[in-house]
Amino acid sequence: MALSETQLAERVNYLGGSDCSAILGLSRFSTPLQVFMSKLYPNNNDNENRIGGKREYIYWGNKLENKVAEAFTEVTGKKVYKVNETLVHPQYPFIRANIDRRVVGEDAILEVKTATVFKAKEWEGEEIPIEYIFQVQHYLAVTGKDKGYFACLIGGQKFIWKEIRRDEELIKEIINAEVDFWNRFILTKEPPMVTGSERDSVLLERLYPEAKPDLATILPMKFEDLISQREELQVKIAELEESVNKVDNEIKSELKDCESGTAGKYLITWKNQTRASVDTKKLKDEYPDVFSLVQRQNSFRALRFKETNREDK
Repeated sequence: MALSETQLAERVNYLGGSDCSAILGLSRFSTPLQVFMSKLYPNNNDNENRIGGKREYIYWGNKLENKVAEAFTEVTGKKVYKVNETLVHPQYPFIRANIDRRVVGEDAILEVKTATVFKAKEWEGEEIPIEYIFQVQHYLAVTGKDKGYFACLIGGQKFIWKEIRRDEELIKEIINAEVDFWNRFILTKEPPMVTGSERDSVLLERLYPEAKPDLATILPMKFEDLISQREELQVKIAELEESVNKVDNEIKSELKDCESGTAGKYLITWKNQTRASVDTKKLKDEYPDVFSLVQRQNSFRALRFKETNREDK
């Protein structure tokens, strides 16, 4: 469902279908920490492009959603109607749903999607992207409906639709996870376990932007083992990088002066490229006034490790 500006603002007060797979640690696009931050520390960026007074993705979401829903009716013969209000779970008011359509004459809902041609494989055969499976099961939990339909427009040219049945075991797992997440993290304002994603790195910088120079702590003993594991991983990374470089160098040695070559199913190119860069030292030495004007200060927290003797601690 393409949410209104008001509904987008209200999402900080509840867990929705798009939060579901992230909370369970199964999303490719979000993490538990990202959901946590979106509820307690929303970063409202109002500098987005707009069409007709609406954010651009809301505008196009509305346009395409309506057309894809119409195509669903034309292809299947199933009539649907739009649901504008946010629906609330009968037992947990912080679990809600913004569904796209209800299906007339069936105990079912319709979820409308669009995908680029590069995502076509995710919809082949019986496949459905895992994030959408959890999203619809979340909606079925809230609405009490028996099944859901997907209508998806791929690459602006190919239309497909699929059916997904209510899965009581999965719904139980989803609701338990969402209740636990809300009680343990949202209500207590304690961040959940982080992942190794770059998204979480950025969010941690945002959550803890300033280091207090006079403040130190003693980490639990498990972190000594984790740091040792990190050192071992760094060694393995260096070894793997050297192995990759060896393969690259063998290929370059074989290509010689050739710009391209083939190896079975692979096309390899080794082209000349140019890249413009600024000689900052020369700029600073010869044009200090200009350098001071264009210089930009970036503030960040650097994570470093140093082995100490027990007596020094």
